[in-house]
Amino acid sequence: MSTFYSILLLILGALVAFLFTHIFYRISLRHQREVLEKLSKELKEYFNETKISLDPNKYEVLNLEEMNKVKKLEKLLEEQTTPPKTSLLINLGDIEYFQGNMSKSITYYTEALEQAEFSGDKKTQIICFGKMGKIYLTSGYQDKAFEYFSKELELSREIGYREGEAKSLGNIGIVYKDRGDLDTALEYYNNALLIHKENGDKRGEANDLTNIGNVYISKGTKVDLNKAMNYQEKALKVFKEISDKRGEAIALGSIGNIYYLKEEKVKALEYYKKNLQINIEIGHKQGEVIALGNIGNIYKDKGDLDNAMKYYNDALLVHRDIGYRKGEGIALGNIGLIYGAKGEMDEALKYFNEALVINKDIGNIEGEATTLGNIGLAYKEKKDFKKAQEYLREALEILDKYGMDYGKDYFQNAIKEIKESSKAKKN
Repeated sequence: MSTFYSILLLILGALVAFLFTHIFYRISLRHQREVLEKLSKELKEYFNETKISLDPNKYEVLNLEEMNKVKKLEKLLEEQTTPPKTSLLINLGDIEYFQGNMSKSITYYTEALEQAEFSGDKKTQIICFGKMGKIYLTSGYQDKAFEYFSKELELSREIGYREGEAKSLGNIGIVYKDRGDLDTALEYYNNALLIHKENGDKRGEANDLTNIGNVYISKGTKVDLNKAMNYQEKALKVFKEISDKRGEAIALGSIGNIYYLKEEKVKALEYYKKNLQINIEIGHKQGEVIALGNIGNIYKDKGDLDNAMKYYNDALLVHRDIGYRKGEGIALGNIGLIYGAKGEMDEALKYFNEALVINKDIGNIEGEATTLGNIGLAYKEKKDFKKAQEYLREALEILDKYGMDYGKDYFQNAIKEIKESSKAKKN
């Protein structure tokens, strides 16, 4: 039976339970069964006609008509007195997540978790912990995400669930990477990779390879970027083999990032556009908005500031719409860079400071350091050298503390130029 029909049957079960409870509770058991069979057939035909896919592996965003059908289903579920099946709640949470409705998604996952805890279903608890952790991570709440991923890991190990253990290790690795603890992130990713290879889980293996590659991108040295390319190309090959379009898009975007850092902008744009095209095809909003930002970066570097601003503003709107605070901080920083390039330093500082507040709030160490450096550079352009050095030094302290190199040379050179300029004035 296909995933589509399997999940449809879950929906049918919940809706049939609702109708049974409210209409047919007084009639005979035999008659009840006859009615249930009839309703199952009618509802199956109805949902088959709507062509709604609830398969989260497809990462689809439903069109308006399909979403209206889902909303009708949700309304029916709210009206029933018996609780819906846990699996249905998780599927609806997945739909809301991929639509960017984080608050609604967490509501479904929380209800599913409560049911699983009541029934003692530990595997479902693990699934819920992981999904809720990802919601908090996407929304920029790293401590909360870490809390749920740790619960996911602890319970997986308790029941010997290796697949859950590998997923949670990878999830915790993402938190450490965002915190700037790159070596610890690598440790978790490599442990997850070992389990996925042991289990023959190709999708998990490819995700781990991508994550490891991204750590080396963050390290930023020439040697590290070459390592990153090796991991991302391996990941891309596996994603293609298993026809995972979303994974393929992620790997393409990461390869674009490597070319960008290597100053090979034409190749970077080529991979970013491939990444954007796939994300649009599969309706993955988070991937799409990241691609928009990356393409904006290329236009900025080419000097096409108006096009760059357009892509950055589009990205900002989507980030805010789906509640992705890390992305919002990145987009704000990018818009600030455009104003800086136009010589409008006060506007640039306004956006940089908004970005800094978000990066500090969500614990994005890499973003905080980058933004502090950009604020310092803006003050340098305003000839406020005292403030410029304060912010630049603060950025360098963070980069040194967490072993990150990206932007370090640029900020150091800016301080050197300020000192030379001050020395020249004295002479």
